[in-house]
Amino acid sequence: MRIVPPVFWFLGIAYILLISQIDPFVEALPVLIKWTGLFVFILGVIPVVMTAVKFARLKTQIHTFKTPSSLSTSGWFRYSRNPIYLSQTLSLIGLSVFATSPLGLLAPLGFFLLCNYHYIPFEEANLVKVFGQEYLDFKKRVRRWL
Repeated sequence: MRIVPPVFWFLGIAYILLISQIDPFVEALPVLIKWTGLFVFILGVIPVVMTAVKFARLKTQIHTFKTPSSLSTSGWFRYSRNPIYLSQTLSLIGLSVFATSPLGLLAPLGFFLLCNYHYIPFEEANLVKVFGQEYLDFKKRVRRWL
C-alpha cells in the first residue's frame, strides 16, 4: 500500500500540535507574529481545497498513484507545477509559527523533502508517460515550486 501525501500533511499538522505542547524551546512570540502564522496556515489550505475542487470538476485524478486524464496548466498551475504541495508546506510553516514551536518546523521540512525527492519525481515520470511533449513543454514554462 502506498501512502498518499495528504496523510503526511495531516501527520505534520498533528505533530506540530503535539510537539508544541512538549517542546522545551517554545517561544513567546509577539501576538501579531503568532496570528500571522495562523493566517499563513489558512492561506495555505485555500489553494489545496480550490485545486481539489478543480480536479473534481475536470474529472481528473488528484491521487498521486493514479493516472490523470487531463493536464492542468491554468490557475495555480501557472505559477507552480506543484501548487498543492507548495500550499501544504506553507500551511505547515504557518502552523509552526502559530504554535510557536521551533521543533514544529521539522514537519514542513520533512514534508518538503518527501514531496521533492519522492512524490514529485514519481508524478513527473507518470505525467511524461501520459502527456508526453505537452507535459515537457509545461515543465519548461513553469517551475517545480515557485
